[in-house]
Amino acid sequence: MRRLLSYYQAAKAGLRIIVIDSSEPLRAAQNKELVSEANWPSGLQLEYHHTSERFPPEFPPIVHEKVQWALEIAATAYVALCADDDFLVPSALEKFVNFLDQNPDYCCAKGRIFDFIAPKKGVFRLLPALHWRPVESEDAFERVWLASRYYQQSFYGLFRLETLQEIQRSMPQRFLRHPGWLDELSFSTFAAAMGKIMRFDCPYEYRELHDSNFGHVVSKWPETTFEDELRPFVTDYRQALRDLLLRHHPELEEAAANKAAQSSLIAFSKWYYDTRYRDSHNRPQGSGTLERRDFLQRLLDRVDEMRRRIKDEFLGRRAMKFPETQAVMAAVAEHNA
Repeated sequence: MRRLLSYYQAAKAGLRIIVIDSSEPLRAAQNKELVSEANWPSGLQLEYHHTSERFPPEFPPIVHEKVQWALEIAATAYVALCADDDFLVPSALEKFVNFLDQNPDYCCAKGRIFDFIAPKKGVFRLLPALHWRPVESEDAFERVWLASRYYQQSFYGLFRLETLQEIQRSMPQRFLRHPGWLDELSFSTFAAAMGKIMRFDCPYEYRELHDSNFGHVVSKWPETTFEDELRPFVTDYRQALRDLLLRHHPELEEAAANKAAQSSLIAFSKWYYDTRYRDSHNRPQGSGTLERRDFLQRLLDRVDEMRRRIKDEFLGRRAMKFPETQAVMAAVAEHNA
C-alpha cells in the first residue's frame, strides 16, 4: 500500500481513495497510520476503514463483501476498484471520466493492461496482456455475446457507480462466498447487459504477477466447468444474467433472455478453449484422420507461437518507454515488496 500511495502521490492525482482493510490487528494499526493524510500532502483524499467496523472477526469478509461495503461509502459518480498490488493510471481515469460524462449509453471504460514482474534483483519485466475490442453494439444480446466471446476482465475498469452497484446486487449469493472465474466474468457481461463498454488503446492498468495471484486457477477453468460441484454456479450465473437482462430490457421475452445467457456461457467457453488449448500439444487428442493432421497442426502452432512472442516482445519493449510505465517502475524501485 505504501508503494501504491507513493505512486499516486508522485502523479499528483486528485483522487478519493477508500481503503477497505481486513488485516489482522497489528498490521491493521500500521496500515491505518500509513493511510493518514498527514503522510500524503499531495491532494490525495484518503479514507481508511477496517472490516471489524462492520463484520464479526470470526467471520471475516471476502472480496465481494468488501466491495459492496465500499460502494455504499463511495457516493461518487464513478468508481474503479484497485488491488494493492496493481496500479491504475490517473491520466487514463481522467480520460475515461470525460468520455463517460459525454456518452451516457456507456457504463464502463477500460484501457490496455500490462502485467509486470518485479524480482528482488531489480529486473523489471513487462508482459502486454491481450487487448480486445470495445463492446459497442446497440443490441444488449450482442453486447453480452461480445463481452463473453472476446473476453477481457473488466473488474478493475472505471464504472458508473450505479452500474457497479447493480452488478454486485445481481451477483448470486453463492458467488459472494466462493469467488471463482464466473464472478469475474459477471463484471463484464452484467455491465454489457446494461450498457456499452469502451476500451481505449492507452495504458491503464499495471498488474504485478506473483505466486498468490497467477497460475493457481488458470489450469482448472475449462475442465472444472463440467464438474458436478460447479454446475450450481453455472446455473446461478445463467439465471442471474437472464434476470438482469429482463430487468433492464422489459420488452424482451424470457426465452430470448434465457438464450442470451446460455450463449454467453458457450461464447466464453469457446474463448477459453481457444486460449487454453491454442497449442496442439495441449489439445485433447483424437484418433484416426485427426492424428494424421497433427504434425502439420503442431508446425502451424509453433509458427503462430513464435509470431505472438515476437509481437509481445516488441509491444513490451515499446511500452517500457511509456511515461506511465516509467512511473510504475519508479514506485516499484522505491518500495519493492
